[in-house]
Amino acid sequence: MSLSSTTNKVIYNGNGATSTWPFSFPVLEAGHLAGIFTDGAGLETVLSPSLYAVDGIGDATGGSVTYPLAGAPIAVGTKLTLLRTVPYTQTTVLSNQGGYYPEVVERRFDQIYMALQQLEERVSRVSLHPLSDPATEQGNLALIQ
Repeated sequence: MSLSSTTNKVIYNGNGATSTWPFSFPVLEAGHLAGIFTDGAGLETVLSPSLYAVDGIGDATGGSVTYPLAGAPIAVGTKLTLLRTVPYTQTTVLSNQGGYYPEVVERRFDQIYMALQQLEERVSRVSLHPLSDPATEQGNLALIQ
């Protein structure tokens, strides 16, 4: 598969009617998708995977999440965030003189780039100072020393 988009997150506003929430980014394994519910006060709760169902795992175009599985749809004033979360581990072993399977290597590259996109999403939420700001440089130097 190729990754032609850097999208790895989608945020939906509750409307009291919707229970199926699409996502347009690939997810390699069910454990690589997190659902986060935000209540009316802004409190975020990571949902247990037992509370929602996921379709489209392994599909390059994405899939959908059904949440909640039981009860009323999420209310107006609440949010549901779907976020791809890949582990930062590398468990693929390529043996010398072993079989070579390009799909194994490609999947590992996909996961590496998904991890990079995940880090970019996190960094994009951080407040950064201008690179050439002398006050920032001095403050950082003091922290390092």
